[in-house]
Amino acid sequence: MRIVSAFFAVLLLSACASGNRHASNVDPAMASFEAELKGSLTQQTVGELRKISKFQSGFVYSQFHYQDGKILDASVVYLAGRKDLAQAVTDQLLRAQVPPAIPEIAGKRIRFLLGFCFFPSPADCDEYKKRANAAVPPETVP
Repeated sequence: MRIVSAFFAVLLLSACASGNRHASNVDPAMASFEAELKGSLTQQTVGELRKISKFQSGFVYSQFHYQDGKILDASVVYLAGRKDLAQAVTDQLLRAQVPPAIPEIAGKRIRFLLGFCFFPSPADCDEYKKRANAAVPPETVP
């Protein structure tokens, strides 16, 4: 049962992490890379933070810069919840394993946005995602 709950949480968070404003609107290769990168980060971050019982509710919208297989920096640009949740998400992003760069972005520094929803309700996740999107400038395009 716990595995099913964790799987549902990852699916829910993946849905919350996707949005309408993407760096990948230009190139199918970039769209595929972005989906792989964000999916990997969502799974790693949520998996770790779900183990900590105090992080069972909240929404964190993070920005990070990626270049050549590394996350260079990460910060929270929108938070609904505890400040220690924001710090934990940032710390986890900086420790995460990320895929190597595709040729189209080799050598380029790219800003990505990624939401992490820790609310049990998909409707709450959607609402906070809308609020975060309205408050934050769009991603940069390589």
